[in-house]
Order: sequence, then structure tokens, then C-alpha cells
Amino acid sequence: MIINQLMMRGNRSTGDRQPRTNNGKRPTEHRQRETEKEQSVFVISCKPIRLARIMTALSSWLVLILQFLIFPTLGQSRTIPIGKQLIETTEIQDIEYVAISRVVNALHGKIWQLDNKWIVLVNADTNNHQKLTTEIIFTLSADTIIVNKRAVRSPFPLKKVEKELFVPVFVLGEIFPLPKPAVPNIKSIVLTEIKDTTVLTIDVDTTVRYETMVLSSLEYHLYLQATFEPKELRPKGIVKNIVLGSKTGTSLALYFNKPCDQKIKKTANGIVLKCYPRPQKKITTIVLDPGHGGIDPGAIGRNGLKEKTVNLGIALRLKSKLEALGLRCLLTREEDKYVSLADRVKFAKLSKADLFVSIHCNAAVRDKSKRGFETYFLSDAKTDWERAVAARENAAIQFEVTDTNPITNNDLSLILSDLAQNEFLLESQELAAHIQEAASVTCKTQNRGVMQANFYVLRGNFMPAVLVECGYISNINEEKLLMKKDYWEKIATGIFTGIKRFIANFEKKYAER
Repeated sequence: MIINQLMMRGNRSTGDRQPRTNNGKRPTEHRQRETEKEQSVFVISCKPIRLARIMTALSSWLVLILQFLIFPTLGQSRTIPIGKQLIETTEIQDIEYVAISRVVNALHGKIWQLDNKWIVLVNADTNNHQKLTTEIIFTLSADTIIVNKRAVRSPFPLKKVEKELFVPVFVLGEIFPLPKPAVPNIKSIVLTEIKDTTVLTIDVDTTVRYETMVLSSLEYHLYLQATFEPKELRPKGIVKNIVLGSKTGTSLALYFNKPCDQKIKKTANGIVLKCYPRPQKKITTIVLDPGHGGIDPGAIGRNGLKEKTVNLGIALRLKSKLEALGLRCLLTREEDKYVSLADRVKFAKLSKADLFVSIHCNAAVRDKSKRGFETYFLSDAKTDWERAVAARENAAIQFEVTDTNPITNNDLSLILSDLAQNEFLLESQELAAHIQEAASVTCKTQNRGVMQANFYVLRGNFMPAVLVECGYISNINEEKLLMKKDYWEKIATGIFTGIKRFIANFEKKYAER
């Protein structure tokens, strides 16, 4: 219809402008021109229509694909009685949920949405729908639900699918004035030992849903959507302590006496969790990070030497030495190009690196006589000089258009980052000490010691990670040394020796655990 209207409109607009003969007929040449114009109007008019239809179809498919990716396990589960209605539940990521709007409708209540908050009013007396006495506030990003100013913690997160808010079925009885829905009950929790493996067997009267969280190699949390009478659980084997919680659902916090891995699976009668020591730790992959590059030159010496050039030269030589040792060695950049700090961190994570070494040259703004070798590991800077060095290296973030690293410079994120880094803090310090000692001797330069500072490029790496400052480019004598490729070779040899010593001690220590 639209195309026909466009063609008719084209006929009218072009026909009225064409000259006619005395007998009212158009000459052949005018008739041909009219036909060509009609065709052009038709083609031009059709293009946006076809494009719009294609875009609409693609949008529909895109929405379906995104829904599948975001909620891959979305599916119907069962019906539960709420008020005088039967409400269907929905499984999202193996947890049973119900839509808030359906619950409110069944209880004849009211619901409002304000940004990421949903405010609900219902009556505690389900037979009286006139007076709404219970106020419930849901916040999408929070794990607590406010019921008449009383906080109720949900062991599972609220979910938003399209415009609908879903709440875990397990907490319905805690937040709405209705009987608690039937949920699984844990009959027993038993710990046994099989050689070096500790087995946690949870016996449940029906199928149970659960969620796990690995906080570190020494701490593991298990949340079950089931009830359990509090009992004392004695640790056994690799499990040195168990903390049981049963306020909302059942939670188990397991603490281990050595780094371990876990395997969990559902059985016909519940869950079996196996905890066993991690296999002997070996360092196989090292990521080297030549600092700066591209539009970011780093420090520039008085003779024009750019830090980015020295960093890359040292890293390439160090890479060859590490590969000769049989190690897999990757560089965040292998040429003079800019790589953001966030992308360097991301590269190390995706590479599953066992060690991360960032290579830089230092510079002093005021005291140009400063010289020597320094090695840093991640921690809060303790001196003004350490803070100044961190600020200079972190200044590269000015070249970044966007920051994709979730760990930013706010205090809370730094605390969380430090907690995650605790497991590797001692190892990072040991790696820094080995590199510092070996490089200072090999290069015959001033040993300025191991230091600590809050470097962005170290902050997001959860592995032993250090940053080396290979000399002061601001010192004219040291700049001359840093211009020489044979000096790059010496620095690379020193760092290589330190890494090799660390690897030997590290693997020996893990073998003895």
C-alpha cells in the first residue's frame, strides 16, 4: 500500500509538470522521461522502506540473542499458591524466581517503580484489600529488601528481565504476608576424608538450588536455597574451619589450611562437594609489560632519549632469555604503539599469566643527580617519593579515552583490590627482592631497594606482579648508559637472573606444601 501510494504520488507530481500537445497527448520523448522519473521515484522511495524493515528485523533478532546471552538458563519451573491464585515461577541461572508484579496482583496490592527501586504496598490481612499496611522496598543492586523498615537479606540477587523485577522464591515468605512456600530441607551435612581430599556430602529431601563463590584459594562459600537446623560441624582434612549460617537459606563458609580447588555436583539426594589440594604450582607463562609507547613517550632525557624506546628494547631482550629457559613469554606491546593501562591488565589476565613484570625508567623532576635501580610491588606508598613515582607512571591514564578496568582510583575499589591481592602480596615482594638484588649487581648501579606503591598497572593483576625502574633517564650520565644497547642487555640479564631465582624458590616452596 505504501509503495503504491508513493508511485501514485510520483505519477501526480511528475504528470502535472510534463508539457502536452494540442490534442492533450504527450509526445513520445516526454512519455519516456515520465516513465524514467516514475521509476526513480519508486526506487528512491523503496530504499528507506526496505532499510527500515531490515533494521526492524535485525533489532528483533538482536533482542532475542541478548536475552539468550544474559539469561541462558531462563525457564519455567512450577506453580505456587499466592492469595487465591497459582503463580508460575521462573528459573534464572538455576535459581527459582517469581515476578513481583504477579505477586502484588495476586495480593491486590500496588506497585511503583522509581529508577532502580520498586515500592510495593500490600495488606498483611490477605482477606482485606482496602487498607494497605505493609510497605516493601526492593533495590535492584542491593542484597537486602526493606519490609516496614525491617531489613531482610536475600541470599540470591534480585533479577530484572526486560522491565520485570524477579525475586527469589525462597524469601517470599520473609517479605510478603503469606505462608512460606515449600522449600527443600537439608537432612544432614557430613564431612569425610578420602586420601588428601575432603568430601562434603549434603543430603536434601528434594532437588536443591545453590550458588558458589570462591574468594581465594583458601576460602570458599556455598549458598543453598534450603533450610537447615543449626548444628556444629567439625572441620576435617584440608578444611580447617567451617562457618554455618542459616538465617535466610543456608550458607557454608569453608576455610582451608592450604591452597585448594573444589568440584561440586548435584546428586539424586543433594550435593557432593570435593575439596582437594591444588596441583604443584609451576610458572609457565610470564607477561612482560614495556611501559608507555606510541603517543605516550614516558620520561624524556636531556639528550632526547625517550623512555618508551628503552623499555621495549629491554623487554625484547628479556623475552628471548626467558623463552630460552622454556617459558612462554608474552609482551603487552612488541612495537612502538600505545596500549592503555587497562588493556595491559586485561592482556595479562586473558593470557593466564603466572608472573607480570612491568619495565620502566625513572625520572626526577628536581634532583637530577638521582640514579640507580628500583623495583616496586603493589601496596600503599609509604614515602613521598614512592607516591611521586606512582603518580608519574599512572599519569599515562591521561591518554586513555575510556577506562575499562573495573578497579578505579576510589578508596573502596582500592580496598577490594588489596584484599584480592593479599594472596600474592608476599610472592610479589619476594619477586621484587630477587630482581632488585640481581639487577643491581649485574648492572653495577646503585641499589635503591625494593619499594611499594599504588601502580595502576599492578593493581588489577591477581598474580605475583612487580614494576621495575631500570635507571634514571633524568640523570645525564645514566641517560648515556641507557642509550647503549649493550646496557639494555645487562639490565635484561639482571632481571632474568632475579626471575629465575624466584621461580626456583617458588616451585620448591609449593612442592613442600
